[in-house]
Amino acid sequence: MKRVRAFQVLHRALRAADRRTGRRLTAVRAVHTGAWLGALSNDALAALDEATYAASYAYHTTEAHNLAGLFPWEEDVLARHFPRSGRLLVTSAGAGREVVALRRKGFDVDAFECNAQLCDLANALLARLELHGDVRLAPRDGWVDVGATYDGIVVGWGSYTNIRGRARRVALLRGLRGMTNPGAPLVASFFPRPSRDRAFRVTAMVGNGVAGLLGHEAVEVGDVIDPTYQHYFAREEAFAELRAGGFRPVEWSEEGYGHAVGVAE
Repeated sequence: MKRVRAFQVLHRALRAADRRTGRRLTAVRAVHTGAWLGALSNDALAALDEATYAASYAYHTTEAHNLAGLFPWEEDVLARHFPRSGRLLVTSAGAGREVVALRRKGFDVDAFECNAQLCDLANALLARLELHGDVRLAPRDGWVDVGATYDGIVVGWGSYTNIRGRARRVALLRGLRGMTNPGAPLVASFFPRPSRDRAFRVTAMVGNGVAGLLGHEAVEVGDVIDPTYQHYFAREEAFAELRAGGFRPVEWSEEGYGHAVGVAE
């Protein structure tokens, strides 16, 4: 936890310096981030995530946000790729925005969330709105199998970008594939990676040097901490993970928010 707090202090200082200097410290940040990615264990990164969400992401818990419905890009994906009715699964459901919106559209929705505080907030909101069912607590980067088969899966807004490592992401996709009907769509949203990714490569190089010394997990090109762990995706990378997870890629888009759609094979 001391390392997590030290990272938070230094990271805030570098972000403030970036703003003052017009981001001339980008290279320094790439080295700094890589060093911390290599130095922080997965448990430490999880603790950083919990602390940051508790302190900085209040918009996830506001009623206005959670009653705002689907974003325009989500509405578009739903209209073009998902069935008009049926049973859907929402992963990383947060405080319930997608679940509320989809249930109001008439879908039968199951959901899970790994953050206990957000899970409780989602269930309180659903109960108050008299929308049936609840959001189940899931292990971090894992899933909950209630024995149901789904007609579509929504990987909660931006959450795919917060899963560290290709192996964990593919394992999640494979687990979800085991709960879907053939031909069922899955949408995952994330931060897309710019074509010029020199800073990402510097971060990975530095991070892997530190990780190698400490025996920690490898740092991938696209990994950052800003302010929590995030992975930025290139198109072919996202598509390769969908294929490995049992989904045929059918769409990539950066409109509204980066996302990809796959169909269960």
